Amino acid sequence: MIILDTSLLARTALPAEDFSGYEIITIDHHEILPLAIDGYRDETAASTTQIVTQIAQELHWSVTPDAATALLLGIYTDTGGFIHSNATSSVFHTAAYLLEQGAQQSIIAQKVFGNYTLDYVHNLGNGLLSIQVFS
Repeated sequence: MIILDTSLLARTALPAEDFSGYEIITIDHHEILPLAIDGYRDETAASTTQIVTQIAQELHWSVTPDAATALLLGIYTDTGGFIHSNATSSVFHTAAYLLEQGAQQSIIAQKVFGNYTLDYVHNLGNGLLSIQVFS
């Protein structure tokens, strides 16, 4: 069984008995926590999907446009749309590879960050207007 983006069984939302009898492999980019399962960890990676993409490249796996889009989605969300400090040159190289494989970045950007309803924008505006600054 492969568990991505965590090395804690409790974070899978599955009962512990669902894991009995399986060899568990974890791939993660988060820091190690107590009770973590040993696995592959790269804390320098921006996202687990960056790691999975790099594994696919190393093993010369074919990456379909749908898979490339899903992998890029993980990178996109974990980097805040490439605005967080974890958006390194390595992340951009991985993203470029996924775009070359047919990832649909424009769909990701629209669905993740650009698809707000009028009610959402209205509530956000009301929230911002209610901010008080105390000196």
